[in-house]
Amino acid sequence: MIRIVTALFSLFLLAQFSSCDKPLEQMKPDPAPCLSYLNSMKAVNDVFLTFLFYNLEDLTEPIEYEGVSVTVTPLYPVDSFPKIITISFDSSGVLCPDNEIRKGTMICRLNSRWNEHPSKVDITFDRFFIGDINTSGYFSCISRIENDSLVFTYHVMNGKMVTSNDSASFNFSVDLIPLSLKEGRSLNPFSWHTTGVHDFSGKDMNNKPFSVNITNDLYFDVACNNGEVTRGILVVMPDAASDYTADFGNGECDKKLVITFNGNSFPVSF
Repeated sequence: MIRIVTALFSLFLLAQFSSCDKPLEQMKPDPAPCLSYLNSMKAVNDVFLTFLFYNLEDLTEPIEYEGVSVTVTPLYPVDSFPKIITISFDSSGVLCPDNEIRKGTMICRLNSRWNEHPSKVDITFDRFFIGDINTSGYFSCISRIENDSLVFTYHVMNGKMVTSNDSASFNFSVDLIPLSLKEGRSLNPFSWHTTGVHDFSGKDMNNKPFSVNITNDLYFDVACNNGEVTRGILVVMPDAASDYTADFGNGECDKKLVITFNGNSFPVSF
């Protein structure tokens, strides 16, 4: 969800610069920046899934799996914390189950066992690539039990995404409630549901600061196209601009949403 939410901000921010005097066709927001953001936030899910699927006992020696290596320090004693987990993708790139090629390194600081709650992992990205998208910055993931559900809170501090055409910085936090998790030692997608209200701020592609408030109720279905938001509504309230609503529908597996602003609605493919 994080990458979906982040993606839409660029789309919405571009729209507010459109002139009301332009024809409707010219007022449509450009979806290209939206797609870049959408891919960039997969890095956060990569970390969550990677450390979730490994037991500390498995990490007493380096693990190599389909081009991905995992090492931990200190090795002993096994129950000592914190532990530093380094996850490296082959420099030539690794083709992952979601058909994205990844390369680079993530460094994770695990503060306790991840089956103990609350548990926290701090992640640093430096030149971590998904395709041609370079993600860097500091991230953290905290798990907790709430109303018999396992909830993960992602925090992003000083995050940055760079492509060949643009760059943007961002800060935000969001809760995810996993609905299903696949077992295995690979970067498989998982289903989740997220609701809540939170603030997002950063700089757009023109290096201008912005701030928005977001209300969301979204469902991500792992069975749809290897993972897709299939239903839910996202309401964005930018500073000094009218509200925007993104409607993902009622469960359709079509990779489409409808954006409504200034009384006009436009379909967007993602």
